[in-house]
Amino acid sequence: MPETMRAGRTIWDYWAPRYDRLYVQRVSLGPSRALVHAHIDEVSPAARRFLDLGCGIGQFARELAERHAEAEVVGLDPTHGMIERARRDFAHPRVRYLEGSIEAAPADGGFDVVTCMHAFPYIPDPAAAAARFKSLLRPGGRVIIIQANAHSGFDRFILWFVERTTTPARYRSTAELAAILATGGLRPGVVRPLPRRMFVPSIHLVEGLA
Repeated sequence: MPETMRAGRTIWDYWAPRYDRLYVQRVSLGPSRALVHAHIDEVSPAARRFLDLGCGIGQFARELAERHAEAEVVGLDPTHGMIERARRDFAHPRVRYLEGSIEAAPADGGFDVVTCMHAFPYIPDPAAAAARFKSLLRPGGRVIIIQANAHSGFDRFILWFVERTTTPARYRSTAELAAILATGGLRPGVVRPLPRRMFVPSIHLVEGLA
């Protein structure tokens, strides 16, 4: 598997059949999807071509197709079990699911929006990913990352437990994320927090503009 986005297959394949039933769907993943949808509706209402990197079982990819009547969506994930579930349980006529890392994204690029929801911490070469984001976006397009951020001792404590249930990850601050996107030639966009919930680390949306 290419190095830019490689997740441990064993643990993610284990989570795939039960992913939509996990507690984090209610307190983290579901609210994150809602925030990204609201942001896209506000800043890119005319967007029609989407790439969801690290799409998991396809929840957000299908929601995009349902919310945007003419949308063409590509969901990309390196875990076989996740993509199998996406194709089976979250299929949509205008969503195409691909198994692989970011290098497997369609070579023609031209995406209006690239989203990466809670997947960026698992990318071992974030600078290479940022450059790839830029190549995949049309002029004026945007990448939207949302993830947990290690802004405090509390955040780091909670995220230490999260890492025990997944694979090695690097949870960066919003400033670090913005700096990484800048190395790929992306201009800074907005940073939006997800409202805090008890026992959940800080989560922010960080945007980069092509």
